[in-house]
Formats: sequence, structure tokens, C-alpha cells
Amino acid sequence: MSALQSYTLPTSPNIKKLRETDFALETKDRICIFNERCTIILFYNESPESKNFLNLFNILADTVNGPVFGTCNVVLEKKVVDAFRELHLMEDHPFSWISNKNPPFVVIYRRGYPVNFYDGPADMEILTKFALNVACNPKYNIHNFEYTKNTKAAMWQEFYDKHPFDLSGENQQPVYEIPARPYNP
Repeated sequence: MSALQSYTLPTSPNIKKLRETDFALETKDRICIFNERCTIILFYNESPESKNFLNLFNILADTVNGPVFGTCNVVLEKKVVDAFRELHLMEDHPFSWISNKNPPFVVIYRRGYPVNFYDGPADMEILTKFALNVACNPKYNIHNFEYTKNTKAAMWQEFYDKHPFDLSGENQQPVYEIPARPYNP
């Protein structure tokens, strides 16, 4: 008899818990989703970093209106992980750019296709600005390099101005962390 396994799941009612059936896994596009709206998806596992990001994502989904928020626990959804692995092996696939990410990672989907990803800090203020002003902007996509680069640079600069990098360790800012809430059925 095996022990019961507890998995971390989103607590916000505003987050769609994505399953394998929400992805076009049987098509050549593999990681596309069956949702036409602007969707911000957090792919996560059971690591402390993922649980911290998931807690920020819960707050984000409860405070930001507009995009659809979704999560996919890659520990539970094995076929989604397999699809990412297959894309990683197909270097000439249009979505191969997304296949080398490690959880937690955030992907922006529009019209069912992955268009870009969030690669900034796990900071509530930056995530909120990103979700409100950047993620669903049609100019923000992996192919519009100049716009994407400039937008990220402006967002990150504001964050780094507030949280300067200090090699001495004397002025360290505390990291904002929310304790993870495990799912207990």
C-alpha cells in the first residue's frame, strides 16, 4: 500500500487548473491550449520556488482583472512534460524556444498559442504591472525583440532601483515570501 501524496494546487477561484486535456497534445503544435483569450499560465512543480511563485500567482489572480490565469502542475500532468521534452528535441519547431524552461516558469498564450514568457523576479508589484500592462499587449511576443527588450528593461529597472544589488551584504532587503499552503484533500 502506497502513502498518500499531497500536491500543491492553487487556492484562488480565479485560477484555472489546467489538465492534459486543456492542451493540444495530439497536434503538431503540442503545447497550444484550447482557449482563445489572453492567458497567463504558471507551470510549476513541488519545489519551494514553485510554491512561493504559486502563492504570488494566487494573489495576482485575485487582484488583476483581464487575462485568464492558469496553472499546470508538471508533477501531475506528465503528458504536458512529455510534450515540452519532444519540443526540446525539435530545434526547428516554432515553439522550441519555450522547451528549455525549468519550473516555475510563466508562459503567455494568446489565441491558444504561446507568444512569450515572463522571466522577471518573483515580485508582486512587477508581476501585477506585467499582467496589467504587458502580457496581453499584441506587441509583446517572442518575435518582436526590440519591443520586448525595451519593455522588460523598463520594468526590471524600476525593480532594481527599489532593490539595489549590494555585493557587501550590508543592505540586504528581505525577500517577500508567502508560506505555501499544501493541498489536503
